[in-house]
Amino acid sequence: MNRAQQAYYLEKQDFVGETTDIGKLGLGIATNTQNYSYVIKGDVGASNNTKAANIGQPAKAASATVRAYVGGVQIGTQAATSEATTLAVLCQGEKAPAANGGTPTGEYGAIGWIAPGAAGAPSCVPGYVDLGK
Repeated sequence: MNRAQQAYYLEKQDFVGETTDIGKLGLGIATNTQNYSYVIKGDVGASNNTKAANIGQPAKAASATVRAYVGGVQIGTQAATSEATTLAVLCQGEKAPAANGGTPTGEYGAIGWIAPGAAGAPSCVPGYVDLGK
């Protein structure tokens, strides 16, 4: 979903910010499957999404034995060139909800977003592992 969001941004200068618009990414996936519910959350109340969280939440909530995944895409600045670009991170929940005392995982807050115009990249918060490292 992250890559599709980045491609969409290159064409539209906007990220898809709502789950109801997931078809715009051209992935051909259902928003609900046996194991996951897929959710997209963009900038709330913004006219243009400068970031979006792509969330794969375990469908069985507290009893799920699969981990949550949260991808984050954001407009950022490359430190070396000061050029604006799309940046992404993919985070995996450290534990499945069933192994985490039933605590649901997979949320917008799983991404450590960077401030607009700041150098750096989005990151994973504690409780999540960065799959890009």
